[in-house]
Order: sequence, then C-alpha cells, then structure tokens
Amino acid sequence: MGFEILSIDQKQHLNLSDYAWLVIEEDMFNFNQENSKDSSLSGFINQIITNYADYAQCSISNELLRYEKELNDIFQSLLVSQYDIKIQNDYKRLLLQTKKRELLQAAEKYPKGIAKKFRINNRNAEYLEESEDDRFYGKYPGPYIRALCEEYARKTYSERERIYLFDRVIIIENAISHASALRLTLHNGRKFIVSPYAFLTDKLDSFNYLVGYSEEIETENSHYRMSSFRLSRIQSIKIVQSKSGKITKRDGELLSLQLSQTGPQFLSSDQQEIVIKLTDRGIQNYHQQIHLRPRYISKIDQNTLVFSCTEIQIIYYFFKFGRDAIVISPNTTRLKFKRFYEEALTNYVE
Repeated sequence: MGFEILSIDQKQHLNLSDYAWLVIEEDMFNFNQENSKDSSLSGFINQIITNYADYAQCSISNELLRYEKELNDIFQSLLVSQYDIKIQNDYKRLLLQTKKRELLQAAEKYPKGIAKKFRINNRNAEYLEESEDDRFYGKYPGPYIRALCEEYARKTYSERERIYLFDRVIIIENAISHASALRLTLHNGRKFIVSPYAFLTDKLDSFNYLVGYSEEIETENSHYRMSSFRLSRIQSIKIVQSKSGKITKRDGELLSLQLSQTGPQFLSSDQQEIVIKLTDRGIQNYHQQIHLRPRYISKIDQNTLVFSCTEIQIIYYFFKFGRDAIVISPNTTRLKFKRFYEEALTNYVE
C-alpha cells in the first residue's frame, strides 16, 4: 500500500489552479522574506506536506478514522446504545459512506490550471509511500498533493501562517502551557527573552501574535515590557529551560486589559496621549471606519479628540485621513505626519 514515486530524483508534476499558485507565491514571500534558502518552491511545498498532511480533510484515510472515532463516541451514549448492535453498525456504515463521498467530492472540485515541477524530499517520500490514501487518489501521489495544496490555499491567511510555521507554533504553545521563558530572534536581528502570555490572532483573524512581557537582549536601556511579536517575523525561537516565564496575576490582568483596548497588533506599554483635530468629514470617517480604530479618552471640543495609545496605531489609522485629520500633539508625531505627506508629495511633483 502507499503511493508510488516513479522518478529517481523524486521530481513531481503539480497542477494547481491559478488561485492556488497565486496564494502560494504570496505566502512564499510573506513567510520567507529574509530566508532565501527556504523560499524555493520545493522547500515550500514540502513544508506544507510535512506540517499539514496529517490534519487536512483531503487526507481521507485519516479523516475517516477521526470521524469513525466520533461516531463510536456518539453511539456509546445512552441515547443510542439501546438500539440493536446491527442497527448501530448499519447506521455507522451509512454515515461513513456519506462522509467518504463528501470528502472525495471536495478533493475533486478544484479547477485545473498550470503544472509546475517540484522535488519531494526524502521525509515526505517515505510518508507518501506509507500512506493509505492511494485507495482514494490512485497509484501516484500527484492528485493527492494537488488536493492538499488547493485545500491549504483556501484557508485564511492566519490559518496558512500557522500551518507553514507549525514548528514555531508548537514551541510557543508548549512554553505558554508550562510557563517557560522563550528566547527569540526576529528577522531584523533583534533578540528578546519573552514571558509568554497567549498566542492570538487580531480581531480580523489576519495575523498570529505571540503576546507577553519581553526584554530585549544584547542592547542597552532595555526594560521588561508588554510586547507582541508577529509569528512570521520570528526567525528562530526556543524555550529557555533555565528561566521561568511565569507572569504575575497583576501583570496578566494589565496585559488582558491592554489587549481588550488595542488588540495584539498594537500591544505596547509605550502609550502616550495624542491629540487629533478632525474636520467634520474626519469625524464622520472616524465613526464609519472601524478597522484599527483607536478609542479616544476625552474631547477638547467637538472635533478635537484625545487618545491614549501607541503612536504606530495613530499612524496606521489616521494617515489615510489626509487633510481631515491634523495631529496637534505631541510634536514628534506631528512632524512624522508632516514628513510622510511631504515625501509622498515629491512623487507627484514634476
């Protein structure tokens, strides 16, 4: 049993829809911006197979085993166990046949597109040669890998990020469950010791964040602070066995409060009061545009709002308002907006 890989060098044709190729090409860039050695098509597809094959719906043999276990648990309940064993088995067999048909239909629904070649690595070749999914896809692994990649491409960005960077997700979740400290290096070279609090997505389920308290290392004037790190910006991460990552109850409460106000993407203890004056149109836009919107804490007048948040959240949210939002204070933020607009203007001056 198992798929047969004919090519000695384990080269495989892969025909995917235009949509799937577009998603994969974008993810290759987004997840490997600073790791050119990992950004080949073969490297990317192999990582998807390694990290996702055991959990994908298109892995029909595994999915049917999971479903059969669910059915057994249900049929052991008092509500069902009163029926004759033969009736129970007939129902289970019917439900499994229906599930199998649905899974096969889902795997075959994707449109054909462009064929490209990639090399199956030794680890995945061994996995495929031992797989029982050849019963559903035929002798060769191409149709199965195609279904796997198409299914992956239709996940949300945050789901795909967790699949591709699954090894880091496991380390983070283990550290959180055991209150262990983490040492991580970002793609820009900065290094941190982190006491992990949670692994979260933002409110729109766009990106994944490691949230906790951190202290930057190998730098001067660093201090213990609330922090969040986007998963795809972490280059390497490991548990520090010799250091506790426990967060006090008080610090946890402060962090939870801050998360409720800003979300993980703008989590920082470096908050400040920022005053913004809005035109009437700016006020209307503020009430209509909810995404990334900071909450104001007070009003100086009907059009002048005071915010307590990070500068980066103000920049992300209000920069698109243009003339309808004016930074009054602090002057450092005001000058940044001025410089951004001046630099943008130079692109249009002939």
